[in-house]
Amino acid sequence: MILVWHYYWPVVAVGFLAGLVACWVALQGKTAHINVDDARSPPRHPLRKRLTIFAVGAFAAIIAAALWHGPVGAGSRLTAFVEADARAELDRLEMTAVEALAERAPLKRSLVLSGPADEFQRREIRRLMAQTPGIVRARWADEGGGYRLPLLAEAALAALLGFPVGALLAYLIIYRRRENATWSWG
Repeated sequence: MILVWHYYWPVVAVGFLAGLVACWVALQGKTAHINVDDARSPPRHPLRKRLTIFAVGAFAAIIAAALWHGPVGAGSRLTAFVEADARAELDRLEMTAVEALAERAPLKRSLVLSGPADEFQRREIRRLMAQTPGIVRARWADEGGGYRLPLLAEAALAALLGFPVGALLAYLIIYRRRENATWSWG
């Protein structure tokens, strides 16, 4: 399993599409269907409407990343793959008494190792498990945890990374269309 392709690429693509749609709607002036101005409140500036549309688009990208991680099951598939890969490596090393589980609550890209091993084995197993694809850090259960960014937060950041790229593409398309519309043959 390639981490970038199977976990992050769909999230970045959804962020890209959300940015594309948000910028397209904000810059085309098709905001009439969004009732931002209420009759009881003073009318808002057009920039506020556009910023509201961008904020809604970014929020939609984050929600899509959370849905991809949780209900769609990408986080649990990644965890199952990483744990199976770590188990295969431990079996290859003939360390069947050592367990390697992904750190949960919240789910992170780090392994927690437990089981009997001397100091040399602990150091080398930690080093080898940290090289497992999809893992950033491996540690023994009796060692300090340190801070790692939860996988859900990584997915949300990946979606937000794709958002401005999509918005920039929509802006360039709209700008190009406007420039071509004003051009004359002469």
